[in-house]
Amino acid sequence: MRLRSLIVRGLLFIVPIWLTITVVGFVYSLSETWLGALTDQSVRLILPASWLNGPLAEGHVPGLSLVVLLLMLTGVGLVASWPMGVQGLRLVDHVFLAIPGVRSLYSASRKIIDSLGDPSQSRFQKVVLFNWAGVKTLGFQTGTTEQEGRKCVFVFVPHMPNPTSGFLVLIPEDEVKDTGLTPEEGIKLGMSLGVLAPPKLPVR
Repeated sequence: MRLRSLIVRGLLFIVPIWLTITVVGFVYSLSETWLGALTDQSVRLILPASWLNGPLAEGHVPGLSLVVLLLMLTGVGLVASWPMGVQGLRLVDHVFLAIPGVRSLYSASRKIIDSLGDPSQSRFQKVVLFNWAGVKTLGFQTGTTEQEGRKCVFVFVPHMPNPTSGFLVLIPEDEVKDTGLTPEEGIKLGMSLGVLAPPKLPVR
């Protein structure tokens, strides 16, 4: 029993480190694949030829492509924060929405990502609690409708820790309860797999 406890504690310590290194390594590899050749060429054009020797002989600066990627994302974020920039970026949406077969996938993924990324513009109205398959389940209310004269609500139950996929269920309004949590708090709760749960879950 003592050995098992030590192994579990070791795993709890190692897994976050391994996960962080894996994610950082993936992003680094992605930046090298996308921008590696461009940054190498830029280094060869900018730096004097006398500097391009030893580790810099090929013009490759480790980590430079990752820095460029972060700067590009920051730039896109700044543009997206301006009214004129938003209109320009929306042209990209129109291009993808005009492609047959891609329209539905892009539209659905865009709405979900916008909801997750900007709580102030979230399509998730509130976090609700309801009974599903015999257990109490948390989900995000996304809309309302009427079925057979009875008011019902649409509830999205995301797969965690990947909230971009999940189930959409239709439940009578009087069978769901408002938890009082904001959509952002609900996402953090799900992404942490319950670790960041509040001491007491309010229900209205």
